[in-house]
Amino acid sequence: GFYAFALYLWRLPSAFKLEHKSNITKMLSSAATFTISSVTRKLASVSFRRGFRATATVAADADLISAKVGVIDTDGRHEVWRDGIYDHDNEPKVKRRTGEFAPIEKLRGFVNYERNPEPYRRPLDRVADWGELNPVPGDELKHSATEMTVQSARCMDCGTPFCQTHTGCPVNNLIPEWNNLVYSGQWPDAIERLHKTNNFPEFTGRVCPAPCEVCFCPFPSPFLKGVLMEVFAFFLSVISWLNKGLSFLYKIIIIKHIVKGGCVAGLVDSPVTIKNIEYAIVDRAWRDGLITPRIPKQRTGMTVAVVGSGPAGLAAADQLNQMGHKVTVYERADRIGGLLMYGIPNMKLEKDTVQRRVNLLKEEGIEFVTNADIGKNVDVNEVKANYDAMCLTMGATKPRDLPIPGRELKGVHFAMEFLTKNQKRLLLTKEGKLESSWDKENFITAAGKDVIVIGGGDTGTDCIGTSMRHRCKSVTNFELMPQPPNERAPNNPWPQWPRVFGVDYGHAEVIAVFGKDPRVYSVLTKEFIGDEDGNIKALVTQDVELTPEGPKAIEGTERERPCDLCVLSMGFLAPEGYMIKELGLDVDQRNNIHASHGDYRTSVEGVFAGGDCRRGQSLVVWAIHEGRGVADATNKFLMQKRASERQNYRSAKFANLSSLSSMQ
Repeated sequence: GFYAFALYLWRLPSAFKLEHKSNITKMLSSAATFTISSVTRKLASVSFRRGFRATATVAADADLISAKVGVIDTDGRHEVWRDGIYDHDNEPKVKRRTGEFAPIEKLRGFVNYERNPEPYRRPLDRVADWGELNPVPGDELKHSATEMTVQSARCMDCGTPFCQTHTGCPVNNLIPEWNNLVYSGQWPDAIERLHKTNNFPEFTGRVCPAPCEVCFCPFPSPFLKGVLMEVFAFFLSVISWLNKGLSFLYKIIIIKHIVKGGCVAGLVDSPVTIKNIEYAIVDRAWRDGLITPRIPKQRTGMTVAVVGSGPAGLAAADQLNQMGHKVTVYERADRIGGLLMYGIPNMKLEKDTVQRRVNLLKEEGIEFVTNADIGKNVDVNEVKANYDAMCLTMGATKPRDLPIPGRELKGVHFAMEFLTKNQKRLLLTKEGKLESSWDKENFITAAGKDVIVIGGGDTGTDCIGTSMRHRCKSVTNFELMPQPPNERAPNNPWPQWPRVFGVDYGHAEVIAVFGKDPRVYSVLTKEFIGDEDGNIKALVTQDVELTPEGPKAIEGTERERPCDLCVLSMGFLAPEGYMIKELGLDVDQRNNIHASHGDYRTSVEGVFAGGDCRRGQSLVVWAIHEGRGVADATNKFLMQKRASERQNYRSAKFANLSSLSSMQ
């Protein structure tokens, strides 16, 4: 507590300098609440405090002990030992940070066990195929049931689980609940709790960056880290003794201003492996046949058209169908899934996984229409007239361009164009239709080429990984901004998202094959250079420096770099506007469809919008959140419309009866 208070005081000058007034308020209020926390310690008995001091001495050196003892065995899992000859003789004994072997227990799990996320397949193995990054059952890297129990035991049953709030998980997953169910071996109940808030955990468990786990706090020594771990354990025990008012104050003030968007255990140690556990729950549920069609028992008679079959569209369709409405999903591509099918490469999300969920939705009664580009080959007004409501979830698919000399050269492509054509080729190959259906002339290949990817982020990494599997000659990734620091910078204090240096799967593969990181920072592309046939052969770059006004080019740093294929991965601006124009919808300053969060109604009655087309480019988990929100708003509108129609029918019927009576 004293260390955290000192940290607040240390942050205070930078907060004034940066004019973060809200941060100043949070720091001062949190400093005051630590005084309250010291009082709560005095409420505990003397014997408890003595016990606390004794256990704190052990935990203070936990990191040093675990480094010497080696809690994680050579197989990448916690070391396990059993008393009996047979596995069923007794429960396994797992090595703790103190070096002792003891049965798995959850009360002090985050103190006793280390975070041990399930690793991806080895870079040199996975780069040779298009299989998923995650190890499959039977792989030596796959976590055992015991290791999964150990990791779920680290969930600390905190007073306010920020992992499941809007600051952690956008869909408000009941993370502590299904972590505890996994620890108890109740896998059927775990998938039931997971599906309560997340329609597609098999997607988020693979591609979500897991903001529920994000929690950063610097520690100058293992001693202070160990003490803070014990302080946290102490407060979790004391909080049950406090009255409701003080408990509420503790939850709202102390924790809220310490943690923003992540696992509370991450404040004093590494966060829980939430993403791995989610992935394990849903994959086991599919294998065990626990996920089956849920056909609605009653239908409302109301119809809804959902435009776009990405994560937002599928989530909206699933929710509306379970509410009893008749749902039809329109997709302009030849397959259902949108971003999930063509925007995310196969190694991150196997397309059989997407199709499996789509098939389930079909069995539940949802109708899908492909090759239907609403506003082009399908009249948008006709669709609107034929349904009681319309949900727009078509994403933000207009890419940011790079309008510099030579942009028209062959070999310069947008990221989605590159990824989509590659995925279509993979699907045709798998189905045995490559020779008859593949558009070879327009295929974009990186084989044997010097590839340059302009722009970072997840999409840029996906382009790097795809180029590596094409057997490119080299791959370079340009970033306009300078390389981020290894730890938080002074102008990036918590609770902001940490802008720190990291190595994603694509970068790791390049390092494994070519021996160096592909990223080049603080570089600006000035011109594309082509050959006599109109193909790109090089590009001209210039170094930049970051100034208060933004990146500024440095004179005399121009350089020509060889390039046979350039992929533009600089994000997306807005949804394509032809459907918006046809419907006459209002847009915001970024040309996204104007609709308030939580309400989702557009300027046209009966038309709702959600997902990236409303909020802008974002995460899959946010798209699912928006899809569920759109469904709730649409359902409310449909129920009101249905009630109004019934009232009008009854009024008309009564009027007819009255007219007949008067005639008699």
